[in-house]
Amino acid sequence: MRRVLASIIVLGMGSMGNTARLMITNGCADEVMWIAHEAGAGVGPDPQNVKLGPETTYNFTITDGLAATRYWPKMGCDDTGNQCRLGGSGGPSETCNTTLGCSPPVDSKFEATWGVSTEPCNPGAGQYSGCDYFDISLVDGFTLPYKLEVLGNTCNLTNPTIDCSKLTFSKCPVAEDLGDLGHNVSLLVNHPSTGETVGCYAPCSVLTFSNWQNPYGKHMPQDAQASPYCCPTPPVSPEQCREGVAPKTAYVDAVHKMCPHVYGYSYNDGVGLQTCPAGTVYHVTFYCPA
Repeated sequence: MRRVLASIIVLGMGSMGNTARLMITNGCADEVMWIAHEAGAGVGPDPQNVKLGPETTYNFTITDGLAATRYWPKMGCDDTGNQCRLGGSGGPSETCNTTLGCSPPVDSKFEATWGVSTEPCNPGAGQYSGCDYFDISLVDGFTLPYKLEVLGNTCNLTNPTIDCSKLTFSKCPVAEDLGDLGHNVSLLVNHPSTGETVGCYAPCSVLTFSNWQNPYGKHMPQDAQASPYCCPTPPVSPEQCREGVAPKTAYVDAVHKMCPHVYGYSYNDGVGLQTCPAGTVYHVTFYCPA
């Protein structure tokens, strides 16, 4: 599989007549990709499992005030976008592999809560309803490389393009030091049937996701062994998290080198969560594995 880094201009429409606020592109040259999504506890306004042919784009429907949305890629799926080789981690109206169950939810993803486009966005003045809040999170891990482009001049960002196209499984730590739980823990997610690498765990994820018979995934985030890496509050405060072991892991170091300006662990807000006025246009491209 190979990646395409050129701009993609073939567009599909999620809702005819709506102004595009989120465009997602399949950056693969010759492979189909499916985009799953959720909003809150259910599916968003678009059909679940949007099929994207090579080098095509879909404009997702974004309504004012749509909250807690998540969009992630899947590959190697059946003709309904289910039973996937990569990205089949479950979700609303999703069907996982009927033999193996859902994969560990370490997906590369775009997350956002969408503001009201007719309202002002000025957090300093307490005006929040007109703001989009978004991030490209690697807190759980990653599957595919990607790039986020914030388009236009409405948003005053230091980095309007977040280029994570260099994410690669070859840089996923295979000797992560998790203290008493193991000093040489591989964070690679390997498919149980094929042995193919289909993801990279974050340290918290490898300790708390039991999918696919992961031998380390026996803990809850609040457990004494996992909480320094997962940073649940309580018992771990944001300050304790930032001063603890979580930001010092080989995983966080690797993802920040491959993909600056993203969440690498909980409370990594300084290089993760960002804000733009509602109505800003976001373009996310997911690429095939290197």
